[in-house]
Amino acid sequence: MDYSQRMNMIDMFTDPPEYRPPATVEEMAGSVDYPNLNSQQYRMTRKTSAPTVLNPCLELAARNSAGQVILVGNNYMGRRWESSFYGWENAADVPDQSKACFKRQCRYSITALQFTQDPNLFLLGSDKGSVELWSTRNPARGDGYSLYQVDVQSEHIEAVSAMDLFHGDENKLVTGSHDGCIKVWLYGADLASITTMTNAHTDEITALTTNRNELSTFASTSLDRSALLWDLRKPRPATALFAKHQFAFT
Repeated sequence: MDYSQRMNMIDMFTDPPEYRPPATVEEMAGSVDYPNLNSQQYRMTRKTSAPTVLNPCLELAARNSAGQVILVGNNYMGRRWESSFYGWENAADVPDQSKACFKRQCRYSITALQFTQDPNLFLLGSDKGSVELWSTRNPARGDGYSLYQVDVQSEHIEAVSAMDLFHGDENKLVTGSHDGCIKVWLYGADLASITTMTNAHTDEITALTTNRNELSTFASTSLDRSALLWDLRKPRPATALFAKHQFAFT
């Protein structure tokens, strides 16, 4: 074999020095010399900032002991999936956006919502696998509403699909995700996961509910057609309520 005749693959696929496509979106819009740049132009185009509005797909709502209401709307029709949430002092003002006490636009879909036992704290789960702790008031910030994020943890690999709180002296919650993982958390000044069941189910977890009278037990359902009762005090915590049910639990 005559190695002097071989082709240098690096040189073959290297852009020649005279190849200088437009570098900005404005230059691309007026150029006809360099075709097939549509995808690059799309990536470089900045999305115009829009005012915060309650997105049309209303999927989640929560009400706390003080009567405050939070409503979550997701948007699946735009360039990117996003969400927003609005909070009202009382249910009579819903859904009048002009009477909302606080609001926030998010660059992801919100998939779970829960008020905590503290009426000024609430929790969100997202399609990016994060769990977020939010506060609506803080004495250090003065009177009135002052929405801010206390902590966020991204420990689920896939979207959070279910969430519920334990009712007791200890601030605990449980979350489940699309990949069948269940996590137990402590919340307060921050968020910290204390227990993880990676393969709790073999499909998406569709619901979680805690026992109001027992602080260590909860139940879970899944698209894998099973429903499990969990006791966190046991070394093997899961007990099957239904296994291979005729239909998936939604």
